[in-house]
Amino acid sequence: MIRLLPLIAFYLTISLLPHTVLAADSHAVNSGAEVIIEEHGACSQVANNSGKRVFVPTRTPEEWAAFRNNASGVDAAACSYGWVTGNWGSCSETCGGGTRTRSVACERSDGAASADGNCSGSKPTSSQNCNTQSCCIRQPASGWKPGGGGDYWRVRNGGLTLVFNWTHINAHESIYIGESTQFNRGGWTYLRGPLYRDESGYEDDDDGRGDYISDKYYKVARQRCD
Repeated sequence: MIRLLPLIAFYLTISLLPHTVLAADSHAVNSGAEVIIEEHGACSQVANNSGKRVFVPTRTPEEWAAFRNNASGVDAAACSYGWVTGNWGSCSETCGGGTRTRSVACERSDGAASADGNCSGSKPTSSQNCNTQSCCIRQPASGWKPGGGGDYWRVRNGGLTLVFNWTHINAHESIYIGESTQFNRGGWTYLRGPLYRDESGYEDDDDGRGDYISDKYYKVARQRCD
């Protein structure tokens, strides 16, 4: 045991001495090839135009730096980096204000992920507001029913007659609306829907053929946006 103490002390001393971190001895680059080599915290895009296979020395930082600065027949340019953004995802809300997100990453020219610090310029935003419009409540009417009843939007010679089961509109309330397809009343917007019944025609009178009357029925809905 006593004989082992000097040997242990020797190995402890060696382990505490400063040392150089070694990488691969070299990287082989065939003629006409272009590769990216990243060693010792430095990255270069190496293009071999020498007409022969080249071995790029990278065992130590000094060898790697010397090659990048004095490459003969080989182009060694600093690697390029750029921000890459993904597609925006779905909004978290359909109305009233939500958010949507996307991926944002710094990538090397060969598509390898890299630290944000390697990319220049401001990092693109990864979230934004969406669907900021007000939320709307929409209610379709029951529609006209054979024999009368139900809810409908009737335009007779430019005059609008509304027949609703909705309590805050009086049954058979008439207002002049012309060609308009919507109007506001009591915090709701009433919307004219598709035509589903046309009773236009000539009205009979005592003289025989009467005047032409435009009389059309439409579906109707209402909505309120908070």
